[in-house]
Amino acid sequence: MRIQRSIRHTALALALVSTVSGVGAATENAAARFLEQGGEPGTPWVSGGVGSDERQYMLGEYGSSYNLKLEFAVSDSSYLGGIDVVISKPAGGTVLTVHSRGPWLMTRLPPGDYRVRVTGYGRSVEQSLKVPARGLKSAVFKDWTEAEVSAALRAGSK
Repeated sequence: MRIQRSIRHTALALALVSTVSGVGAATENAAARFLEQGGEPGTPWVSGGVGSDERQYMLGEYGSSYNLKLEFAVSDSSYLGGIDVVISKPAGGTVLTVHSRGPWLMTRLPPGDYRVRVTGYGRSVEQSLKVPARGLKSAVFKDWTEAEVSAALRAGSK
């Protein structure tokens, strides 16, 4: 049992690490070695959060200027990367489409109501969110199970 659990956690860790290898726009800061940034004018984003040092760096560097933080995890709270994210206005119109290699995605959006759809490892989940004018709104997506992630990795899909 202990070996099986260890194997599952290793598979999840490998899923996360494999999604962040080869990141193109990584910062030189050692605490932020897996960060990836991008975005259209007016909708910047940063993806990362591999390790507690990198999460602290993201909060310190972007927490005061970005107003939305999305976190991705399996149901037991282990972080998960490799998630596709689509943020849109409730009346329609996509605001941001991005692949989050890391377990955190932070962005800056105009204040208001949004629909966030996240997809990966055989599952799609949606949440309605109200993004504030000031402060950082956090939303956690922990709808995946270890079994789903493991099965998707064995099948070669995310």
